[in-house]
Amino acid sequence: MNSKNNINEIRDDEIRIISPVSKRNDGKKGGSIFIWILAFILIILVAAIILVATKKGKSEVSATNEQRNAKECVAVHSSTMPIGDYEDNSEIAYAEMLTDIVNDVSFTIYIPHNTTPRLVLRTPEFTDKSIVLAAQAADVRADNGKIVGAFVLNGDLLAKGSAKRGFCSIINGAMTIGVTDNTQLFEEAIDKNGYFFRQYPLVDNGVMVDNEPKGKSIRKALCERGGQIMVIISDNPESFHDFAQALADFGVSNAIYLMGSQYSYGFYRDKTGAFTEFSDNRVSQFEMESYIIWEASSGN
Repeated sequence: MNSKNNINEIRDDEIRIISPVSKRNDGKKGGSIFIWILAFILIILVAAIILVATKKGKSEVSATNEQRNAKECVAVHSSTMPIGDYEDNSEIAYAEMLTDIVNDVSFTIYIPHNTTPRLVLRTPEFTDKSIVLAAQAADVRADNGKIVGAFVLNGDLLAKGSAKRGFCSIINGAMTIGVTDNTQLFEEAIDKNGYFFRQYPLVDNGVMVDNEPKGKSIRKALCERGGQIMVIISDNPESFHDFAQALADFGVSNAIYLMGSQYSYGFYRDKTGAFTEFSDNRVSQFEMESYIIWEASSGN
């Protein structure tokens, strides 16, 4: 019995060596945890690299597709061939309505046929069936109600200024749309009892023109495309930039802005004589509010 007790007791003259096995086991456990943590970090890094590479690849593919779509869109619409009823020989005065979409910008196109354009002040009479297309023209200052930029009405100079580089002249029934600071057509409109007004430029010789105003609104433009004069109105609120770029990609060679927003009044009559308004705001807000109209030519 004493011998059994002596096994678990240490005498003063004995040295017992305690095995460090437990410490070695603790070291192995710590090493295993470190390895697992390192492996987990490596897995996360590899996954992140794969994710970034995948997104980059998709982004590049998307960008390539967008460029391809844009090029295809330009290729489709860059033709200068006339559109619509350009071979119409009926001599009936009417406005043709077409629709299109370019660069996700949808718009409606109004092309006058067998008509003569001119400028007028105040809202034109919608009951006048000789008028087949009408849209507001020059901008008017809200503070004094005066026309912004040069304005000539039947040879009379009603306003001066060239703050906006876009212009429209109508001389002897022929309309010219362009972008320049100075043009002899201004003096010619005065000399020949013509018409002239200025507006924001949108497209100059097929190239989109950027403008200062920001924000989005229903946009209207007076355009020349393939030898045809037309009014183009966006179906949805658009920025100046997006609208102008869509016009250029549509194949418009020259374009200037017309009074926009959903409140600017205008109307058209189709070949059957059916009458449609752009808005129901028939009352002129300013005395110098101007419109560009197309009416039946003499004899029609």
